[in-house]
Amino acid sequence: MTRMIRAALVVGLVSGGQIHASLAAQEPEVVDRKSHIKLPIEAARVMETVLARVRLRLESAECAAVFNDFADRDGRSLATVLSAAGRTPSTFLDLLYFVDATMSARCRGSQIHIAFTIPRSRVIYVCSSRFVAYFSQDTTVGEVLVIHELLHALGLGENPPHTEAITDRVATRCAQASPIER
Repeated sequence: MTRMIRAALVVGLVSGGQIHASLAAQEPEVVDRKSHIKLPIEAARVMETVLARVRLRLESAECAAVFNDFADRDGRSLATVLSAAGRTPSTFLDLLYFVDATMSARCRGSQIHIAFTIPRSRVIYVCSSRFVAYFSQDTTVGEVLVIHELLHALGLGENPPHTEAITDRVATRCAQASPIER
């Protein structure tokens, strides 16, 4: 992965938040995915495409293995966290909210932030115009970014592991191992 792409995938994290199995179980089985995307129109369109492709990638056993590669701060594999919540990667993805953060200090202050979240939070903040600029033509790296954020939403912290190590593992497991027809 090039340095530019790595820099584009820097994820800003702050501490806090938690996921509880009971909270995940309270969610309705049928999720209105569009209501979970709170982005400007063009960014929402690109995000819908990215999320559809992420769901396909998560069906691959190789990509799903990434949840065994990382643990939450309590030492539980993210696959165990999913299982305890009675979720698959795709059904957990459906619980996430993608919210515009264009006016946030992270989006305004740095050209390298595209998305960020708090570990164990279901809200993924998106620098919308940058997201569209990077991923409207080729969504592959955007798909890696969303899976990276999904890992944080499940409780993966950062430093350690370093953001580049997370992104490289996701790219190896998901982007290269499960090609999707264009």
